[in-house]
Amino acid sequence: MLRPLSALEAIDPAWQHTRRFLLPPGGRKSTLFKLAAMAFFAEIGGCSTSFNRSGDLARHLPTSVAAALTAFFLLVAVITFLLVLAFFYIGSRFQFVRFDAVLRSDRVIAPIWRRFGPLTWRWMGLKLLCLLAFFVALLPFLVPATRLLLNLIRNGSGDADNLGALFASFLGVIAGFFVLTLVFGIAYTAVRDFALPSLALEGTSIVTALGRVWRLFRNEPGQLLLFLLMRFVIGLAWTMAAYVLLLVTGLLLCLPLGALSYLLWRLHQGGAGAAALAIAGWIALGTLLAAYIAAAFITLFGALSAFVQAYVVYFLAGRYPLLGEILVQSFTPPPPATPDFSR
Repeated sequence: MLRPLSALEAIDPAWQHTRRFLLPPGGRKSTLFKLAAMAFFAEIGGCSTSFNRSGDLARHLPTSVAAALTAFFLLVAVITFLLVLAFFYIGSRFQFVRFDAVLRSDRVIAPIWRRFGPLTWRWMGLKLLCLLAFFVALLPFLVPATRLLLNLIRNGSGDADNLGALFASFLGVIAGFFVLTLVFGIAYTAVRDFALPSLALEGTSIVTALGRVWRLFRNEPGQLLLFLLMRFVIGLAWTMAAYVLLLVTGLLLCLPLGALSYLLWRLHQGGAGAAALAIAGWIALGTLLAAYIAAAFITLFGALSAFVQAYVVYFLAGRYPLLGEILVQSFTPPPPATPDFSR
């Protein structure tokens, strides 16, 4: 059984583990990108959109046009909802894949993806429950401010006292939102990092998984908070370094692309055929630059995602015997081959 590592002690073995996982001896660049992309898409989040102004617009348009616009916005809203749900599902399922792949150093993704299908819905339910708890906690700040605003609009009173009360109320909403975001962000990160292993390895219930997270916090609150702090600091430092690297390499790549673009511009002056060829060349150069940026972005931040997962694994390994046992087995070297002297 592994001894429990402190939040600081777990950093180095997690880094070494990530290097071995992403860059195995004899590994190919395509393998690195595949694994980094898997870890990157485990961090897919939701998105939101709003069409609050569509009703105001519809009142000033003919009925047929308004109906068409309403149907269009409704269709866009439905498609957006389905896309958000799809991304949420894919990201949630990839979180299981990332955990299992990093823990076992398994680089074959498809079997892991198939294995965790049934658990994904339970995991999505837990995350939605966390989101619902956040909004419920925000209601005591949001409801009084909304009520004050509605009364102000209904009575048409804009005196200084009412406006001052409204301003103070919304300052309270902003402060409450900031504090709750910080508290729930910390709690959600702890739940996401330490509840998922129980679900993935034993298929436990949500209540059991949350109970284990609570016991971990109750037994070692200092180490858990230090872990979350180091997780944030490492992520911030990695992000800053990644953006600097993307900027520098992007500028270096722009030098030859700029020279080729200038040659295409000279070619553009040679008539209709040459202009069409130049435009095709510019499209190809733009596509090349966009593909490089996308691939580099996914690789860098996918590597960060894999490292954070390894950090979670090594911090938890000494505190979760089953996880520690699997981690040790994943790096147990095979027995040496018996020499064949018959040749």
